[in-house]
Amino acid sequence: MKKYYVNIADYQGGTWAMGLLNTIKEWKELALSWCDSDDNEELYRLIKKHKLDTELLDIISEIWSIEIVEFNQDNVDKILESYTEKEYYWLLNDIMEKMEG
Repeated sequence: MKKYYVNIADYQGGTWAMGLLNTIKEWKELALSWCDSDDNEELYRLIKKHKLDTELLDIISEIWSIEIVEFNQDNVDKILESYTEKEYYWLLNDIMEKMEG
């Protein structure tokens, strides 16, 4: 069974990445796309060469001021406390799609 990791915080005051649920590989691909968007080749190379482990998630969390943790019920409850109804259904839909796939 795949392990999933979810972002439970955005320390820049926004919600753009709140609730994103991915495997470590998917987080790496997303971070690479953010580096590409920011035109940051040095950071792109750093993330690209890093192995797929939880240390990579710590690096991504630090760089983008978010908090990626292992997906579990307590973490989902923490996210949902700050969600609007629309965001809540978006997250549930995302979770269901990931768990089915």
